[in-house]
Amino acid sequence: RGSDLRPMRCDRQGSEDRHMQMPIKATRPLHGKKRLFSFSGQARQPRSASAPARSPRSRTVDPREASAVRLQALARGRQARKRSAFSLAATHDWFAGVFGFESGAPSSQALRERNAQLLFPAEEACLERLAQLRSALDAECGEAWTAPHRRAPHVAIDIRPESASLLPPAPAPEVEPPKASYLSRLKKKALYLESRDGAVALLQARARGRRARKQKRRGAGEEAEEGVEASTACFPTPVDCRPRPTARSLLLGCLLCVPLLLLSPLLLLCLAACYAYLRLPYLLGWVTSKAITRLGLFGYPLTFGAIHLSPWLELRPARLHLRLCVEDFSLSNPPSLDCPHRHFVSAGALDFLLTIDLRWLRELLRTGRLQPVPVHFEQTRVQRVKLFFELYQGQLNINALTREIAEREVRAALASRARSCCRRQPAPALPNLLRLRIGAVRGLRRSGTKPFCFVRARGVALLTTIGTLVGGAEGSGGEWVFDAEMLLRVSDPSTVLHVCVYSSVGRDQLLGQWVLTLKYLVTQPDYCKHAPPLARSRDGSISGTFYLSDAKLRGSAVRALGPSELGKGFSGEVDMRLHWMHAAGLPPPPPPKRRTAMEQLNENSGETALRLGNVRELRTALSSLPLRLSCGEVAFRDVSVGIKDLFTGYKGDIEMDLRDELANCRSTSSRDRLYEDRAEEVTDVVNMKDLFLHPVAAKDGSGLDLTAFLDGLLFDQLVPEALKEVFGTGLGGQAIGQILGGVAARSAEWARGVRRGFVSSGQGRNIPRVSPKAVL
Repeated sequence: RGSDLRPMRCDRQGSEDRHMQMPIKATRPLHGKKRLFSFSGQARQPRSASAPARSPRSRTVDPREASAVRLQALARGRQARKRSAFSLAATHDWFAGVFGFESGAPSSQALRERNAQLLFPAEEACLERLAQLRSALDAECGEAWTAPHRRAPHVAIDIRPESASLLPPAPAPEVEPPKASYLSRLKKKALYLESRDGAVALLQARARGRRARKQKRRGAGEEAEEGVEASTACFPTPVDCRPRPTARSLLLGCLLCVPLLLLSPLLLLCLAACYAYLRLPYLLGWVTSKAITRLGLFGYPLTFGAIHLSPWLELRPARLHLRLCVEDFSLSNPPSLDCPHRHFVSAGALDFLLTIDLRWLRELLRTGRLQPVPVHFEQTRVQRVKLFFELYQGQLNINALTREIAEREVRAALASRARSCCRRQPAPALPNLLRLRIGAVRGLRRSGTKPFCFVRARGVALLTTIGTLVGGAEGSGGEWVFDAEMLLRVSDPSTVLHVCVYSSVGRDQLLGQWVLTLKYLVTQPDYCKHAPPLARSRDGSISGTFYLSDAKLRGSAVRALGPSELGKGFSGEVDMRLHWMHAAGLPPPPPPKRRTAMEQLNENSGETALRLGNVRELRTALSSLPLRLSCGEVAFRDVSVGIKDLFTGYKGDIEMDLRDELANCRSTSSRDRLYEDRAEEVTDVVNMKDLFLHPVAAKDGSGLDLTAFLDGLLFDQLVPEALKEVFGTGLGGQAIGQILGGVAARSAEWARGVRRGFVSSGQGRNIPRVSPKAVL
């Protein structure tokens, strides 16, 4: 490719005449493909001994040779480019009970020192390192990192592989001039391409002459030379060593082949149809597993062994009956965690018989309005259910499951953007640094306040200074300017970013809050409460005005109201700029703090509550779905639940039992074999033989909305019946045994926690309040 390249022309007839006298020899090509011949000999005359030596720089370059050199350079450049190509409160009282920090806000210097200690904990000159990091980030950005504007123009986004690299750019490699041997090889290649047609004609002529000479010798009776020539022939004939069929076997073969030839298409079609019908449940399960795994879970393993689907239609009344039976359903534990048990939850058989009333379809065709669809579950059977909460390598499997699914979603989004660029680029690395700048806060409803901001993301929390009032009197709802920048080390895409505005007057009071899951900064940046338009920069950052919800999180979730409405929950707005990027020069993080399984479970539950938002709005959104559900008797059989690891402290039960054996294991296969054998021997689980739930329906037998159906099935029957089965029968001893066994495993940690948590008065009635220093 290029405007400086010219096609090479040659005279075909002259090429044939010139190469008819050249000897042909078998050689190996440059790129590993088989080549039949090459030319040598007469193509280049030897230089005499008296001729002076020629310098490679002084010789005249052939235009065809220069074109070949440029073509090879373009190919090398293209190949090089390809290689390179817990939770906070839903209400103020709960949040203050957990954190309950004192009034006031730190100064700007204290904020910078805290931020530097979080990023560089093992270095003394952390403030200087923080200043260098900010300078490098400002130099890397395409535009100045200033206070976010309230209205910024819309710019197309272009994610680069590493948007915040702290290392200096590598110098460009020096390109050496091509050697003379390389130029000679290119010249031979050009001559070969030029004379290929003539060489093929020459080879064919020699083959025809060889066959003519062979026939001549055979006619003259030269039988001795015929064997030698046959062994060296260009086109040898394969020797058939099979025995020759006799007349009887030939007749029998003809009699058997005639009916097979007549019936073979129909027979093959019948056999294929029978095989497809017998293997259809497994094929349907495989297709469903692949579709959900690739499209819904972004590669996280979920399997259906077989799916049996049997629909039939009833005309009067119009109903659709559906029988669905699923075998061997399983949701795996995180592959990166490598837990002893392979699956987090699994079920041997799921059997459903449901009926769908089709009268809503007639109303839709007549009036054009969608009526609620009545769905009745006549029969529900769930058998051989297993659920294991495991703690392995200091991580709870349900937290690791949430994290891995979010990481796979972010990787898929980054890879798709890299493929959509004009130049093919490698997929960027996962982000590890969050840069947040808070500009101003306005529209606060409570008067007489001096606000400050509190930012928290998965155990990392920072406070800003008190804002400066601009454009209004204090207490009149004016604009408070902060202009504070924060750098948070966050690498988990499932982390919930929580920005709160508090009042520093008297007791700290929550004025407004804003919630966002970090993965949406990459996958869907506008999936948050904001004022349109939301500006996107070429470096991947977003900037704009974001809406604050009240202490009850009313309107914080993007569901029925959309991303730009909060309803009664509007409590002000804040100008921010956010950029979640990958900083290659960031030092490795310190070892994570050890946490028990219950602490991790509480953290996951708290972040889930922030994502769901206000509970009343959630119930309203579920009730508005066009479904009316009812069910008959629901049966659970052979249910096993393992909860012992929730009470064992910092290590799981199997990991503590195999501590001595793992110390002697030197290979990964032997360690995995130990875990598999120990997981098969686990017997300390809560087993429920039979669990039956009563039918759920309205008083007149019709369906209920989704909220009422879930209340009647789960919260009114399943949870109370499960507790009754566990603690009201002999199974209570199993559950209590698991809890006591876990408590005994962490008795030392339990005693130290009790001594730290209670006052030294001896009564243990007053629990100390958590200070902001303990939180930060």
